[in-house]
Amino acid sequence: MPILKSLEKLLKDAKAKYEIVKHRTVYTALDKAKTLKIKPKEVVKTLVLKLGSGKAAQYVLASIPADKNFDKEKFKKLFNDWAKKAAKAEGKVFKTIKEIGFAEEKWIKKNIFKTKAGGAVPPFGSMFKFVAFIDKSLLKAKKLVINVGGFEESIKLAGSQLEKIEKAVKGSFAKNKLK
Repeated sequence: MPILKSLEKLLKDAKAKYEIVKHRTVYTALDKAKTLKIKPKEVVKTLVLKLGSGKAAQYVLASIPADKNFDKEKFKKLFNDWAKKAAKAEGKVFKTIKEIGFAEEKWIKKNIFKTKAGGAVPPFGSMFKFVAFIDKSLLKAKKLVINVGGFEESIKLAGSQLEKIEKAVKGSFAKNKLK
């Protein structure tokens, strides 16, 4: 799958400087780092999270470096603090999120890619009308390699460009992988 048209439009509209990088088929962020011979902390791993359960569940994107694991407890605190402020600003009732899980692949294919094929989710929640969260450590990188929808292409983009384009909620919710 080539770069998603909506992503290409988003980048062009933002006048972002980016480079398309072709590589062998990879399905994980760590494999992408190895294939491209770059540091894993420069590869963005985008997670689609399911918050809550049943019909009240909501979905968000969370991006962390490839060499880190997702810390549910840190994310839960970040999300609830953010959601509480947002609810107060809008005069709405705030309900604490207690359950955090990963979206099922079937749900991602249907609701994000709208195909049976699926793909590698870009870290731009605005493209899918989701709130995006980004681990602050990613924004320190001069260049980041991010998903563009398929498994054979990515883009290189400055961390500052990602921050400028996607007004993501910033926080610290990545933790070191256990050896």
